[in-house]
Amino acid sequence: MSSILVIAGWPAVNPQAMARRQACFAPIAAALADAAAASVAGRSSGCVVDVGAGTGYYLAAVLARLPGHAGVALDLSKHALRVAARAHRRIGAVGCDA
Repeated sequence: MSSILVIAGWPAVNPQAMARRQACFAPIAAALADAAAASVAGRSSGCVVDVGAGTGYYLAAVLARLPGHAGVALDLSKHALRVAARAHRRIGAVGCDA
């Protein structure tokens, strides 16, 4: 059995490393999601734009808290955008140099 984990078509180092990274960044993602939810309180729909979105990890966390909102991931990296587009079903990914 291989020790390589594939997420959205891209290999990760190993499942333990992925779990450690996610545990490290989860509090940041939760804080961003809380701040986003507070800033759009009372709005049932809208669009969240993440400039420099990378893999879309933080944008996916925000969209999980905002069920009526869509997300746009902007980044220069085509590889990261492919992952971001799969990070959440309501994320669209666009390549750009901001």
